[in-house]
Amino acid sequence: MPSLSPFKRKPSKSKVPTSNNLPPSSYEAGTRASNEEFMEGGGGNSAQHMNQSPRRGKNLPLHGTEAPPSPIAPAPGGTSSWFDSDTPNPSPLRGMVGGGGEGGLGAMSLEPDLDPFNVSGEGGFGGAGGEDDARMLLSEVAMSYAFPCKGLLKMSPLIMLVSTVSCILTALAIRSYTPNDGSSNDYSVVFDNILSEARYIDLTHSLTPSIPTYYGFSPPTFYPGKSSRDMENFATVGQEYTYAEHGFITTSYVFSNDQLGTLLTVPAGWNEMGATVSDVGASTTLRPLVVIDITSDVSKGGGEYTATADDVKKYELSVRRKIKPGSIVVFRSDWSLKYDDYLTDGLPSIYPSVSLDALKFLHDERNILMHGVEPFDNDMTGNKEGEAWIAHKNKCMLKGLKNLHKVPKHGCLASIGFMKALGGTGAFARVVAICPEIHMKSTVEFGEKVKDELKTKEYPLRRDDKGVLRVSLDAKPTEYCKEQTSLGCTSGGKGVWEGEE
Repeated sequence: MPSLSPFKRKPSKSKVPTSNNLPPSSYEAGTRASNEEFMEGGGGNSAQHMNQSPRRGKNLPLHGTEAPPSPIAPAPGGTSSWFDSDTPNPSPLRGMVGGGGEGGLGAMSLEPDLDPFNVSGEGGFGGAGGEDDARMLLSEVAMSYAFPCKGLLKMSPLIMLVSTVSCILTALAIRSYTPNDGSSNDYSVVFDNILSEARYIDLTHSLTPSIPTYYGFSPPTFYPGKSSRDMENFATVGQEYTYAEHGFITTSYVFSNDQLGTLLTVPAGWNEMGATVSDVGASTTLRPLVVIDITSDVSKGGGEYTATADDVKKYELSVRRKIKPGSIVVFRSDWSLKYDDYLTDGLPSIYPSVSLDALKFLHDERNILMHGVEPFDNDMTGNKEGEAWIAHKNKCMLKGLKNLHKVPKHGCLASIGFMKALGGTGAFARVVAICPEIHMKSTVEFGEKVKDELKTKEYPLRRDDKGVLRVSLDAKPTEYCKEQTSLGCTSGGKGVWEGEE
């Protein structure tokens, strides 16, 4: 991989300091996390080497102090310098991670399997915490490596020209990423610059009259919408709305309960003092998304496995970061990949679930917003202890998710839309993962890119025997505006979308 520097520097004659020749006082910079447990200590200033960096493809010594293991309370991290082994003038980088608890400064983690914008490494990789974001990281890296302009005068004219152009281009890139013209207060630029380039992955099952349900629940029924009253020169009671006579149609849905399909469950379903659907805050609709993969254990268990707190901790070790407070944490089991079988054979009696100790760890230790699962149920225990605990702690959960095998394990957002029924005990939900395109290169399939236009059907829609609108290859297209009662027509008897002659 090429260096971040726009040109090759000459090897430095200066000696790279290590923890062996640094002042003892610098050991107080912070505590260092072990591989077994993430601690809230200061990021220290780890002198650890970063091998096989995805940004450079070589060792990156971290110039700084190595904080020894310590049981003391969280401490602010010190400062750290990140530089090439052949860089003569290492520049301190601030705002890269921050010390644990106090938000000091630590060293940056750039492991091969991590997001390069991971600025929340732990312990020797940097303190857990900190407040500066990735924009500061980009700016500091660029300033340290793309702008070594004080050395330009010592170069040949050609190299100096190339280096200068590189500096200017990088400056423009940083400028466009960190505007100072007030546009950072305009959230529409977030869509323009970030979300418009993202991939969107639907995690939602469609509600159908054939959707599988557990014992005690029944699927919905779909009917053509009909007029509920007499309306002179337009419709009579019980008359079905049609494209030909009225210009539009509607559909009537009958649900036996609110616990079907992809679902947002709320505390009131189990807790008489709990929140209902209409109490769920608007900020719930967009949160960081974490995907914990338990597929190997599910496969070994023949489809049955209960995720534990250890699975969550293993996930955190694998990504070298703690789960952020307020996140939505979902468990990938690939249960949904056999959904077509469930439509014909019914739901299986065993399924992957989440243990009570995992739920307690996620909510009590990591303060997540909610968790989610692929099955239509969360709990394999006889008394549903996990579901009861969640509800009586006044927390929500998601059930019936799909396509989690297409979502990276971190770095995405979860968008949740749901039916806001007053006093509801559950809500049919639309859940979408919004992921950076850079992440999608390692997933099974690409998600959907932003598109504003809906695809027009090639053949007319007609209802099947269950009342669902589907494309009908044999249907004759409707002649709109032939009836005087039809809406959306011009005085000339044409649709307003067609215009008058």
